[in-house]
Amino acid sequence: MIQASKKTLLYDPAIGDNNLRSLVLGAIAAAEVDVIDFAAGGDVSRELGIPLLHGMDDIEVTSASLSLRSGQKDLEVQFTPTEPADKNGMFLLLSQPARLRKIDLNYTLPEGARVVVRIATPQGSGFAVGPPIFAFPFFNQPQADSMYGPVLAGMAVQDFGSRHVLTLPSVLGSAWLIQLGKGDSADKLAPVSPAVTPTINSVTISALPNNLTVSLNSGGADVSLWNHPGLLLSESGVQQVSFLPLAQKHMAKALKSAGPGAVTLPVPLKFHSDTDCSVEVTEKKVEARYVVTPAAAQPPVVQMRGDWTDFKLEAPAGLRIADSTMRITAKLLGRELNGGSPDPPLSPPGSGLRVNTNLSAAVALPFLPPSGTAPGSLLPLVSVRLYLGVLEDAEAVVELRNDAASAPGAIAGPLVSKKLSKGFSGWAEFELQKPLPVSSGGAPLWVSLRANQGELLWFTGEGDDESPPRISTDGRKSWGIPDPLITSIGRPLTQFFHAVEAPPPPLIQVRGPESILVSNLLTGSVPVVGDPLKPPKQYLSDGVALPAAMLSRLASAAGQGRVATTFKLFSRSALDLQIEVLKLFYDPFDSGQGGA
Repeated sequence: MIQASKKTLLYDPAIGDNNLRSLVLGAIAAAEVDVIDFAAGGDVSRELGIPLLHGMDDIEVTSASLSLRSGQKDLEVQFTPTEPADKNGMFLLLSQPARLRKIDLNYTLPEGARVVVRIATPQGSGFAVGPPIFAFPFFNQPQADSMYGPVLAGMAVQDFGSRHVLTLPSVLGSAWLIQLGKGDSADKLAPVSPAVTPTINSVTISALPNNLTVSLNSGGADVSLWNHPGLLLSESGVQQVSFLPLAQKHMAKALKSAGPGAVTLPVPLKFHSDTDCSVEVTEKKVEARYVVTPAAAQPPVVQMRGDWTDFKLEAPAGLRIADSTMRITAKLLGRELNGGSPDPPLSPPGSGLRVNTNLSAAVALPFLPPSGTAPGSLLPLVSVRLYLGVLEDAEAVVELRNDAASAPGAIAGPLVSKKLSKGFSGWAEFELQKPLPVSSGGAPLWVSLRANQGELLWFTGEGDDESPPRISTDGRKSWGIPDPLITSIGRPLTQFFHAVEAPPPPLIQVRGPESILVSNLLTGSVPVVGDPLKPPKQYLSDGVALPAAMLSRLASAAGQGRVATTFKLFSRSALDLQIEVLKLFYDPFDSGQGGA
């Protein structure tokens, strides 16, 4: 099974889409150490990339760096041979300092002689010559158990008749003297006599980067990331190139303009060396996560007034969500759904009772005390909500009536009216001008609806044979039970809201198509304390993840690209839910895209 790449990729921009896709998917193995070859010096372009996930809003880069060192590259170079005045040996001069690696030359080695290499320094028209640094054969210590190693060792010689190849351990310099010498020990070495003048055929160096630079091409301009003046020696070790701020800026901008066929999100890099050489990139790292703001199309404040409220989130379909965070504040409005009012229906109702200027309707609803409060206690009723459909422009009037022998009785409070436009369908809230104290836990309270003008449909829910709705055709002087064919459609949907002085932390349920996904979206919320002498009216949930069940639904949504998933929220507390921050995070290397 092909395993998608889990590493930051460094590649030639000319790789081609198919090969790049294979590299991302792991069909082409990424090199552990990337070698950048400067064939004749100059510029080499590379892209440092991570897999592109389409449908993202932003990217957060936490690390962007390269580790590089001088590479291994043997290079045959031009040289200047110079014969010494005494003709004993041959000077080798390079145009600039380099690591001498091999010398191919011709000479005839006298019996008992050694080939010797000495450091030379250009001086005027000649050279200043130092002591020998290598000899072949080298000199062993006279004592077998000596704590010192061989003298002038380190050079190897391959003989091909009169042609010889000297291999050195990459000696840094610009000039050397190659001689043949004799002596029983290193301190007694002397040029052979008669003099021998070798002929140098070719010279190979271990090529070193010179004036190495790394830059980022952003908007057509090169921005320097790192430079090393002069030669980068192998003993300088690994060099670190870090460019987090520039990578963040560039990748965030590139994400916005990425085309539909793009495979990676790259940082375009340019490497430069004045000389022919190779550079090894031993580590490349871009640590980042993609960001989706799924509630961008959702109003920042979700008004929750006692019904199931749509909460729509958009996220890329089929991608694994690595993490999430949210900051939401519930601003309580000081009222909650009374215990006598059932939870609202999940789906919009389809039938109801007609109400107009000639026809009124009423329904009884228990008004219960809060948990822990004794029946009979007075509880302030602050609003009534009815699920209405407006057949023509109307003025709806709500009356609260006491119970009289299981029928609407005397008016219990002031009338509340509301003008509604034709076509409206949903919950209409009728707020009392001032709270109405109602004895809780006793006889039910009747809600009657009439229309001063127009016609309404008071939608119904589940039926209740023990307390059917009432209708009046004589201006509410008398009330009768509707025809059973009418009452079979259920009870008119009605809600009571009572005032709460010290509201508890709200419970916000989240529902999917078939069941409750989250029992409380605000689990772990903390009160926002304003006046310490007053109970809190706001609760904050900050820095917590979106519940796993919601993440799972978003990730498993069917479709292509960004897909909208609708959740339903419900709370018995009237509140405004402010979505301050809601982010989903995606790992570019572990998203489930293409087998990742």
